[in-house]
Amino acid sequence: MNAVHYLRVFSDWEQSKVDRLRESGYRAEVLHPGITKEIEASEVRRRMANGEDWHPLVPAAVVRVIESLRESAPAL
Repeated sequence: MNAVHYLRVFSDWEQSKVDRLRESGYRAEVLHPGITKEIEASEVRRRMANGEDWHPLVPAAVVRVIESLRESAPAL
C-alpha cells in the first residue's frame, strides 16, 4: 500500500498511533502541530458553571454561538 498517513501529535496517544502505523509497515508523517494549546476545555466549562468570565478563553465566533444557544435554550 502506498498510502501515507498524515497525523498531528498533540499527546502521547497520537504519538502511539504514529508508532503503531510505522511498526505495521505503513508510512506515517507527523505534521507541524500548529499552535500550542494554552487552555483546556474543562477550564472553559468550569468557568461557565461557576458564573466566571470565560469569554477571553475562546474565539469571538465561539462566544457568539454559545450565547445564541444559551438564549434559545429553555430554562432548566
